[in-house]
Amino acid sequence: MTKHDEDKHDKWGYDVGGFNHKGYDRQGFGRTGFNLAGIHRDTGTKYSLNGFDCYGFDREGWTRRGFDREGWSWRGFDREGWNRDTGTPFDREGFDCDGYHCDTNTPYDPEGFDCDGYDEDGYDRRGLDGSGQGQTASPTCSSG
Repeated sequence: MTKHDEDKHDKWGYDVGGFNHKGYDRQGFGRTGFNLAGIHRDTGTKYSLNGFDCYGFDREGWTRRGFDREGWSWRGFDREGWNRDTGTPFDREGFDCDGYHCDTNTPYDPEGFDCDGYDEDGYDRRGLDGSGQGQTASPTCSSG
């Protein structure tokens, strides 16, 4: 154990956590595990074990909170809830950033479809589910 001065740094300038005044440990890795070249200590790549780079983006360019490098969500909303395409709190279909429709104040539009285009049973406007399968008719009994 090294002795630390009153500022809680040892004689080499490292704090009790093992980091210097620039935030790097003796091997050159910062608190988040990345070095100055953007390489992660545990993976040896530019991505952490969780799949994010030193700037907080995954391989597809999204943050943990679902925003791209320009600050837009995949649905086109910024962090304040404004839509990129309309300049309003609603997208072109009338849904806000939380997926509520402006006319119904529910997750469904007046026709019963959510912001992803599915009804409460999981079928889109064409009657297909997420895997592309169509609705099946309910079985009926025939006498005779």
